[in-house]
Amino acid sequence: MGCIKVKNKEIKSINIKETDIKVTNNNLGVDQIFFSNKNEQIYNDFKSINNFINGFNYKMYEAEHVLSGKKRFIIAKDDTIMTQKEINLLKSISHPNILKYIECYTAQNKRYLIFEHFKDSITLFDLLCIKGPFSEEVSLKILREILLILSLFHSKKLILNIFSIGNILISRKDMTIKFFNLESVIYQNKDILNDTFFFNQIESLIYAYTSHDNHSLLGCAPEMFSSKISQKSDIWSCGIILYALLCKEFPFKGVNESDLIQNIKQGNLKFLQNCWKLVSPSTINLIEQMLSIKEYKRISLEIILSQQLVEDQVSRTTLKEAENFLQKVSVFVTKNKFQRLILSYLTHIGFATDKQLKYNEVFKLIDIDRDGRISREDAIILIKNCLAPIEALIQTEMFMNLDSDNDGFVSYTDFLKVTIDKKSVSEVEITSAFEFYNSEAFTEYFSDYFASMEFKSSNDTKIYEKITKNTKISFTEFKSIMNDYLLE
Repeated sequence: MGCIKVKNKEIKSINIKETDIKVTNNNLGVDQIFFSNKNEQIYNDFKSINNFINGFNYKMYEAEHVLSGKKRFIIAKDDTIMTQKEINLLKSISHPNILKYIECYTAQNKRYLIFEHFKDSITLFDLLCIKGPFSEEVSLKILREILLILSLFHSKKLILNIFSIGNILISRKDMTIKFFNLESVIYQNKDILNDTFFFNQIESLIYAYTSHDNHSLLGCAPEMFSSKISQKSDIWSCGIILYALLCKEFPFKGVNESDLIQNIKQGNLKFLQNCWKLVSPSTINLIEQMLSIKEYKRISLEIILSQQLVEDQVSRTTLKEAENFLQKVSVFVTKNKFQRLILSYLTHIGFATDKQLKYNEVFKLIDIDRDGRISREDAIILIKNCLAPIEALIQTEMFMNLDSDNDGFVSYTDFLKVTIDKKSVSEVEITSAFEFYNSEAFTEYFSDYFASMEFKSSNDTKIYEKITKNTKISFTEFKSIMNDYLLE
């Protein structure tokens, strides 16, 4: 089977009760005050809006943010409970391999979700069509990145459910990946077999497949057609992806949806094409274990990740940047809460430059178990390798102070706040941060936050006193406070 082209077409409406939405918004942390939902036309704030992807339930655009001049991705969807569920999920997850959500616009029964821009990217599906099949080494590297994202979701008791290479962006430059379009994610619980949301998704995929508009049905595990699903269903989808990357074909074919579903259920896996002669027996065996039709026989995520699929190579440059990062931590945690809150906002709106993004490799180096967050144990291992024992103990405590929601982990967003310097923040971004400072959300949050502080810096006290008197510092004062912190 060749690549199946994705076209845009209206699909069946899906009726979902609010009680069907299992992902909640609990313990989302400080950064929640940065997310906004604007009830206005998106064209007021964005220009040069160009079509990027036509999905079967969404449209993705590339655009320029008028105020900042930065590129953004915009995903347009119907204003449904499913879309709101996805927004709640995006607010709660931060990872370098998930497209960063910034804010949302609502207009004319549509939601326009604003995301960071991913430079020189294309969907993994389209790249496979253009350059596939890939070598075994490249395919396994891509698989490992996908599995690490899977590990993050599974640790939160979530199931990716229905995902494919059409929902993954990949950089043409370095093959870095980012997941997007996560509305299929569901929460694993005892009532999952009766989940209306899940049942209607399968029904919609069957409709989309018969209309030649979508290929996600090709990645569905056999048990899903019997209204059953578990985290092992995600392993099946990963097996389908690995097979496709190596062969440029999907393993199970069908002249129509009934034929395809029957072939998936039978699971007659074959490796007849010439490309398989270049693939090692161990990788073929891995695919067979991932695509076992018996769910209980399917290999687990933990076992796959315990195998060294590809060799990790940490460059000297990355180690040096890790040492530089630890020095930045010392400066960051000793500054006042007001500055840290503003830096958090700058991180959220996507100030990142190519220079700052080099720290992504540092994050991956520290995040030893690759679950998208840094634990105290992760931090200790790195810091001990860089510093003397006493210094390491002090530095570890400083590092864990980056944890904004006090859940015991430093998230990717927490991590990025430290890397901001003067050269990466423009006048426009400082102006945007000042507008945030003047918002009701900031006033309400900072007043509550100030009351709980054990240590109050002179700047914190000054800001609080201004707020209680219903006055504000000037832009000049604001800029001065921030410049005092920002590193050269």
